[in-house]
Amino acid sequence: MRKLLPFLLLLAAVTATSGDQTEVRVIQLRHKPARDGVSIAEGMLTENGSVMLQPRLNTLTVRDTAAVVHRIAEALASWDVAARPYRVRVRLVLASTEAAPAGQPAPRLVGLGSELARMFRWGGFEDIDTVEVEAQEGTAVDIKAAQGYTVRFSLRAVPADPQRVQLAPLEVTRLAGQEHGVGLKQRMLNLTVSLQLGQTWFGVTAKSEEAKRALVVIVAADRESAR
Repeated sequence: MRKLLPFLLLLAAVTATSGDQTEVRVIQLRHKPARDGVSIAEGMLTENGSVMLQPRLNTLTVRDTAAVVHRIAEALASWDVAARPYRVRVRLVLASTEAAPAGQPAPRLVGLGSELARMFRWGGFEDIDTVEVEAQEGTAVDIKAAQGYTVRFSLRAVPADPQRVQLAPLEVTRLAGQEHGVGLKQRMLNLTVSLQLGQTWFGVTAKSEEAKRALVVIVAADRESAR
């Protein structure tokens, strides 16, 4: 029995090595840019694995163990689908320390009003406008809102997280002084926003916690339902 033991150990080693054989596969992407798929592949590679981008052919060449290459190919196939439209909703609210005028109810900020009041001591909210648009991945959106406000953004998918999108950048400007014939453009907000689909993000333009007035930008996004 002792004479057979080294042979059994050698057989086991050979089997393990054959199961870890290196495989090289060229993966053709049809709907998404191959450069955006690099991060997906890199996150799944072993220490000895590699991925090479060929942008002109829109392909990725993946080198790793057969099992890892197979998992990467499946992940890229699930991600490389035709772009679906998203529904983006932007709400603009003016917050202040002044209470709402008598007889005029303040707009309800579900889940936000009490938090904003606690952070900034605000008690009055004026609803400026709410706009809702359909946006395709990679498209630029330009929305004219009430009181001279404009909302602009480009929508981007996040390759590593299909349940998240980016508005890069989200810009909110206002054209003030139009009643005198000359408008002055004011940039109220300009930053990249990462949105979890189905959840709400809000940004505040106040310069400090003691500010008496500020613009509150409330944003939500979700996939457009199939018709």
